[in-house]
Amino acid sequence: FQNNNSWPYDIINAPDYGTYYKVTDKDCSFTTAAGTFAHCVNIAVQTNEIEDKDFNRENKWYACFYGPVYEYDWWYVTTDGNSFNKEDFARSLVSVTHN
Repeated sequence: FQNNNSWPYDIINAPDYGTYYKVTDKDCSFTTAAGTFAHCVNIAVQTNEIEDKDFNRENKWYACFYGPVYEYDWWYVTTDGNSFNKEDFARSLVSVTHN
């Protein structure tokens, strides 16, 4: 991976891609309940229409030889179009077993 490297996510809208994956850290470590994973990549999901408007964020961490180890998203939702609530979503690897 290369920092700041990106590729389209929503290929159904080609050639007017709105969402991209972008490498934000090509070699980091990340700790979950399953342990500490070296040589992870942090990939941000960026949507052009809402990027830098403090509306949502989505990041995924993948570990070499393990795959996805953590995902964190936050966004604002509304039921009436006037008031908004921030919602968080986190998912992490909790165990690694080998057969």
